[in-house]
Amino acid sequence: MIELYSDLEAGSLQGNKLFRIFTHDRVPAQWRYGGGSNGRVGTMVLAAEEGALFSRDFVELARFADKEFGRKQKLDNVYGWNGYDNQVPRMHTPLIVRGPSFKV
Repeated sequence: MIELYSDLEAGSLQGNKLFRIFTHDRVPAQWRYGGGSNGRVGTMVLAAEEGALFSRDFVELARFADKEFGRKQKLDNVYGWNGYDNQVPRMHTPLIVRGPSFKV
């Protein structure tokens, strides 16, 4: 397990930095995984960086989304995906409200 962690950690620090790796007791507190006491967190946690994802069936999901929403299949299509760190600025969303309870 230590060798696997070391290999993944070395990979996360090279090239495009597509992911980060944490041991279960070092997962960032803001993710609220409960540190090492949470039985749902594995020994290692890989976190994809913005623009990257882990998926064995992404191509099929992208084809489905293109068909469902009437888009042509192109390499520059943009797809949404959940599960990113909410501290990433592009994950922040605007709040647009309307109604009698909201005054300008």
